[in-house]
Amino acid sequence: MKIRAYIFSLLSLVFIANAVNAVTFSASVSPSTAESGQSNVLINFTVTDTGAVNITQLNITLPPGFNFTGVSNTNTTSSYTSLTTTPSWTNTSSVGIVGAGQPVNFSIYVNTPKTTGTNAFNVTALDANSAFTSNNASVTLSDT
Repeated sequence: MKIRAYIFSLLSLVFIANAVNAVTFSASVSPSTAESGQSNVLINFTVTDTGAVNITQLNITLPPGFNFTGVSNTNTTSSYTSLTTTPSWTNTSSVGIVGAGQPVNFSIYVNTPKTTGTNAFNVTALDANSAFTSNNASVTLSDT
């Protein structure tokens, strides 16, 4: 019984430590609506680091049916890396790509699917302490 209590306590501490150290950020997208079945639609993600540690890597995972076609200028000096369908920016120095308390824009071009509805882009961030988390930013596609 003492072993179970010890293991439970240890796992609880690990969970709490990870929750406290997780990177915190907000992600918004503009425009929040677009037309379905279009080519090279520019979508801008504004990522704001709401934590105390700089973000060093950012990945944007596209929803099914969207095709990544390229990046636009961002207001970050960090290098862009294409992971085929997942745009990614990285700067592993302590400066990172998004400073604590700062907003940074990341812009990509996509081809939109012909279906309509709300689609969630998954934005994943890694901070200088190697903690990561993700948020969704949604775009609603309509047929005009």
